[in-house]
Amino acid sequence: YKKQTISHSNILESNIMLDEIKRQIISTSSDRINDEYFTTSKPTDDGRRLTIKVYSPIDVHVYDKDNNHTGIIISTDQSNPNKYENNIPASYYYDYGKVKILQVPYNQNYEIILKGSDYGKFTMTAEITQSDKVISLTTFSEIPATPILNAELTISTTTSNIASSTLLMDYTGDGITEFIQNSDEVEKQVPKVYNSRRYFKKKLNRVHSID
Repeated sequence: YKKQTISHSNILESNIMLDEIKRQIISTSSDRINDEYFTTSKPTDDGRRLTIKVYSPIDVHVYDKDNNHTGIIISTDQSNPNKYENNIPASYYYDYGKVKILQVPYNQNYEIILKGSDYGKFTMTAEITQSDKVISLTTFSEIPATPILNAELTISTTTSNIASSTLLMDYTGDGITEFIQNSDEVEKQVPKVYNSRRYFKKKLNRVHSID
């Protein structure tokens, strides 16, 4: 039997130390535990993931029921103007130029917000994966984007089929939906006025004059 040598680098391998940590945890009253980092309920995760991919001048944001946010955040630091956060547990966000990829666990309802950052057209896919296999997929293609576009993607997370997803689009910046696109139908023609730079420059000027 070789005696265990304990130093600062491997102190957590000490049986005495582990027993003391266990004793401290067991003796700690539940009202002294920080709820931000500990919970008494076991999280549920069936391995399914919801992945959203956006190809365009569009920023994507996801909020969970506790208002945790995953997605890009705008910074005033000119050397690094765009940053992101992954505050939804087990989520991640990647930004490859005009390609944004966001993934969250597929076990609750989310608020999925798309915000335009420039003129152009965007394509978005939403897919459910399990064990690295795609089990459901939906796509919105060639949708006009503008700097004041606000859109919300509604997806049912009570089923593994997301083909009936709906995209609600506000093209005028007034908080009212002007256009609805269902992913399981033939692509509708967005009214030409919503794809007009002149129209949106007037809208932007009006918004700025109000501010």
